[in-house]
Amino acid sequence: MRTSPLRAAAPAPRWLLLLLLLVVVLAAVAEASTRGLSVRCEPLPEPEDCLYGLARDHCGRFVCAKGPGERCGGPMHLTCGEGMYCKCERCIGCSLNTFTCFLGSALCM
Repeated sequence: MRTSPLRAAAPAPRWLLLLLLLVVVLAAVAEASTRGLSVRCEPLPEPEDCLYGLARDHCGRFVCAKGPGERCGGPMHLTCGEGMYCKCERCIGCSLNTFTCFLGSALCM
């Protein structure tokens, strides 16, 4: 018995189809997240009387720095003032401008 030179292709393995689906989903999620975070970097006047000093935002503009216990980090890259660092989205440490402190909680390591 002779086999036909035009043989039907075997179906793709299930893992290959799942991998392709995963790539498509991840690409869609990445596109949606970058579209949601697109912020115009328009010029802003330099802020005055910032209690915790000045910092630069994600566009390189000067903004008021965050103080002890205030939210920091995240998509907008909010920055803590001098003497503090961002951990668990909160400014931890002591402000060198006001000498007030926030030491955080034991819940976030």
